[in-house]
Amino acid sequence: MTRLDRRALLRTGAFAAAAATAGCIFARGGAGERSFTRWLPRSQSGLVAAHLDLEIDAETQESEPLLPLILPDAEEASGPGYTPQIRGLDGVDDPMLTVPLALGARMTGLASIGLYAAGLGYLVDPEESATPVTKLINANDVLVAPGDVDTARAAEELRSGSPDSPFSIPHERVDEYGGFERYEPTTQQQGVVAVDDAAVVVADDRAGIEAVIDTFRGERTAATEAHDRLGWLFDTAREGHIGVGWLGDPDLEPYFFGEPGDALPQDAIDPWTDLYASIEFDPNTTELRASLSAYGVDGASPAQNRVASRFGSAGIDRESTIESDRVSVSAAYGNDVLDVRMQPRDEQGGSGDEHPDPDDEVPPAVDAGVPEDAFRFEYTPAEDRVDVYVEAELDVDSITVRTVESEWENSTSDTDVIEYLTVYVDPEGDEVHVIATVDDESGVVARYEVE
Repeated sequence: MTRLDRRALLRTGAFAAAAATAGCIFARGGAGERSFTRWLPRSQSGLVAAHLDLEIDAETQESEPLLPLILPDAEEASGPGYTPQIRGLDGVDDPMLTVPLALGARMTGLASIGLYAAGLGYLVDPEESATPVTKLINANDVLVAPGDVDTARAAEELRSGSPDSPFSIPHERVDEYGGFERYEPTTQQQGVVAVDDAAVVVADDRAGIEAVIDTFRGERTAATEAHDRLGWLFDTAREGHIGVGWLGDPDLEPYFFGEPGDALPQDAIDPWTDLYASIEFDPNTTELRASLSAYGVDGASPAQNRVASRFGSAGIDRESTIESDRVSVSAAYGNDVLDVRMQPRDEQGGSGDEHPDPDDEVPPAVDAGVPEDAFRFEYTPAEDRVDVYVEAELDVDSITVRTVESEWENSTSDTDVIEYLTVYVDPEGDEVHVIATVDDESGVVARYEVE
């Protein structure tokens, strides 16, 4: 997989770390078939895997689709679309939420950069593709994007890149493997892309590609068949819309900017050698359900009960089972823990609209609805992150926070309950605009410069 720096990563718009820091995470699907495990190969050195369900399906009572965060907003995407707005994760000390939302989102977001680097970002952009992929899977840093793939278009996009662009590197077909057409960069960059009408696979080298394809075709032992523990983890916890797990002692540092312990409850997860955690969203009730299964702490040790008691500690309807050296927990979470609001995408002010010029005069109705000093900006340079706090009562229909250089956007119409919105900025210089909308009139009501 072509390695991109953080600035390049920001510009793709595919980085999903906001899910771990009061951003939004969009997903669909239920437990159902363990579809992503069929791509996980046996590995002697352990396994770290994550998946994010992107499939747009009849999930709400009105049979309307959900749109994943990792996909750019699509103004003309079919159906109104619902977005689970998640607030308050920073204040939650429950591994069942923080592990899948912090680690799972980062792993799938970072892995998807390989699609953009190869010129295949359209596969996860509903505005660009009529047949987007249904899932993103990261298996030991090999990206798998299953779906209905137009192989002719994929081949054209792979070949038509520019050597000077980090987002569309030209590739050439080198051979065929297991029914997949294999492509490699025409430049010196490292990476391999394999394309079939059922999936796209991206990896650093041929060995990674071949292991995943062989597993999918049934010619290599799958991880769940080779490791009884892994099979138990996936059978016990629900697959969910987003999930992450590992077998052995994983190195999680590459998935974080900074120390993993800054985003993960290390003291709670370190004792467990094998773990899987997942989350399902319920668009009908604004509730989410988390499941976690883990191996590793001897049942005779007081540490097991002490550590396991934190799993699901912030939830309701908690169910737990402790047997020997393994534990399984499930719990439901509502708005008292995380503010989860299923909100129609077309009601999110600013999304897909032309943004007002910051130098233009603010419309009177907008100006009247925003008190002076209504917003406070908090910049975290280590994460290239700006949190925009709402410090006063607003009388507007919606607010949108948008960055100029990194082109990150976050918006909501829940202005009566919102505490803050998060965006990620270009560390080499950026500007953050807060846009308020009243009766289809918008204006920039606050701005912040990152130097």
